[in-house]
Amino acid sequence: MNNKKGMILLSLGSLVCLTVGFVLGQVVQAVTAMPGSADDPLVSQSYVEKIVGERTAAIQTQLDELKANANKGGSNTTTPNNGGNTTTPNNGGNTTTSNNNGNTTTTTNKTVTINAESLNVRGGAGTTYAKVGSVKKGEKYTLLETKSGTDGSWYKIKLSDGKEGWVSSQYAKVN
Repeated sequence: MNNKKGMILLSLGSLVCLTVGFVLGQVVQAVTAMPGSADDPLVSQSYVEKIVGERTAAIQTQLDELKANANKGGSNTTTPNNGGNTTTPNNGGNTTTSNNNGNTTTTTNKTVTINAESLNVRGGAGTTYAKVGSVKKGEKYTLLETKSGTDGSWYKIKLSDGKEGWVSSQYAKVN
């Protein structure tokens, strides 16, 4: 009889240990970072592609701006440059720069009127750039450039304090 009680106690003890081990394993798994998450040092391919894409777009925009600024004092001919861009002066003294990735930049002698109640002015042509100021509905600013690309169309304006920045064309009108 004692032997049966010992076997039952041993079986119950094993079952309890198995249950506790399973529960603890689930808790530890729930607390640790999932592979590919922000907390895991190993990242997923989609995360890397997103970050690389954002940084590449930012660098391309800066490069386009530098090329556009370099071309402002250019000639009246179409000139391909090292980045595959083509600059062409057009009507009204405007200059259009197109590049291989489909972005277009235009320098103009026009003004921009703000249509939104309040609009962020950004350091580059896209919502990923830092806010450098804000403008209000009805205000007018000198249009320095326009840029269209994967993040929509943007107007580069000169603020009253002399700073330059970009506003979305969705919320502004060229005059």
